Amino acid sequence: MELNDLIEILPEHPCDVMQNGFGKKAFSESFYLYEIHNMHHNWYENNVWIFNSINEFVQFLPAIVFNDIAVNCEEGFEDEHVDYDYSEDYNFYKSLVSQKWDELKCKEFISEHSKFGGLELIEFGRVSDLLECTQQEYNKCKDSIYSLDELEELELSQGRYKIFHAFHSVSENRPSLNEKAFIQMIEDWDGN
Repeated sequence: MELNDLIEILPEHPCDVMQNGFGKKAFSESFYLYEIHNMHHNWYENNVWIFNSINEFVQFLPAIVFNDIAVNCEEGFEDEHVDYDYSEDYNFYKSLVSQKWDELKCKEFISEHSKFGGLELIEFGRVSDLLECTQQEYNKCKDSIYSLDELEELELSQGRYKIFHAFHSVSENRPSLNEKAFIQMIEDWDGN
């Protein structure tokens, strides 16, 4: 299946799916996805995506599965990838959307299928879980940590660390004590 055929049968172009994912309003009941993506060679950026339902996450799957398309929306991309066969990727996508999704299924998906090209899915959860952060966990996130081993020693997940570390520039108090500012930061995430 060529790229043009794929674009015709997907519910929405992966570029549009990704663009529509930016700037979503977040609430304590929202879900988040923390990911890291390779922008160019060894330049990495991270992002927090907001979903206000599990269905919104499922609708976002084309931006994940077809990440090579979603992040390369510039003119000429189709010409460079016209000969690539997307059949296997499309069949995988179809198998995903045919499943019944809930929060546990989303977490299992992130755990089992964490890499898609230059995209690495790190953590899926509820914003309310982030708001339940203790002051002790929050304080561990204040300093810069440069290795996954250090995070493991501190018993911190990579996603929670990056989110809380970014919030330290906004507030010395844990997110639940400044919920409005925390949610605003997640909504405005800029690849901290």
